[in-house]
Amino acid sequence: MVVPQPIADDLLYGAWNQCNSMVNSWILNSVAREIVDSLLYMFTIADIWNDMHKRFHQTNAPWVFHVIKALMALYQSVLDLNTYYTRHKILWDELKEFQPISVFIISTAATSFNSKSKQEIPLRSHCGPLTGEDDWDG
Repeated sequence: MVVPQPIADDLLYGAWNQCNSMVNSWILNSVAREIVDSLLYMFTIADIWNDMHKRFHQTNAPWVFHVIKALMALYQSVLDLNTYYTRHKILWDELKEFQPISVFIISTAATSFNSKSKQEIPLRSHCGPLTGEDDWDG
C-alpha cells in the first residue's frame, strides 16, 4: 500500500514523514548491501517500491514453460499417492511463485484497488490447459 506524499503544509505531513522514514529504515536494513546502495538516495517509499518492483518483478518464461511441461508429464503410475501429491504440490507452488505480485494503490481522493492476484501466467495459454489444476490448488 502506497500513500501519496502530502504537501508540506498538510496536517498529515508530519505523520506521513515519520511513517515514510520508519518504513524506509526497515527496507534499507532488510535488503542486501548491494541493493541498499542503489536505494539510499530515494526519499519516498513509493520511489523505492517502484524501483524494486521494476527490478525484481520479472517473469522467467522459459522456466515457467519447463514447470508447466513437468506438471503435464507427471502421472501417478508407480508412485505412491504421497509421493505423487508431493511432487505435484511442489510444481504448483513453484509455478505460483511466478504469479505477478498484487498491487494495491490508495489515493487521497478516493480509495481504489488494483488487484491482479488472479492474473494468468503468460505462457499458460501456449501450453494448453492443465488438468487437475483446481483439484490441487491449495
